[in-house]
Amino acid sequence: MAVAIVSQEQIDALSAVLERLDARGLAEESRAWRDVVTQLKAKPQGVPASAAAGVLRVTPQTVRNWIRAGILDGHRDGSGHFFVHVDTIERAIRLTQLMPDVPAGAYTDQEIDDAIDAVRARRRSGASAGQ
Repeated sequence: MAVAIVSQEQIDALSAVLERLDARGLAEESRAWRDVVTQLKAKPQGVPASAAAGVLRVTPQTVRNWIRAGILDGHRDGSGHFFVHVDTIERAIRLTQLMPDVPAGAYTDQEIDDAIDAVRARRRSGASAGQ
């Protein structure tokens, strides 16, 4: 699932295009897009936890845990599904854009364990060399 941020200017521009289509008698062609614009104009309740997880590069379960713990701004709906507030995801996307050195993919448990082992080995060899 892709996540996109649509600005109010973009919504307004699309609305103007739809008005021009209607004025030319092409209401049928603009109907599906009008539904999209209506949805975009509606105040969003949030992004599903699975979509937020993709943006934040964590698992959906981590997102749910963060919402429960109050770490991430979100809520659980009446059916038990978790949603992250849109402004929280927007900030995460901007942060990702500002930090180009962030790895593209998640680290595996093995890579983390190997890095920890390497640091421990350097410390042990440094401690034994200094004694």
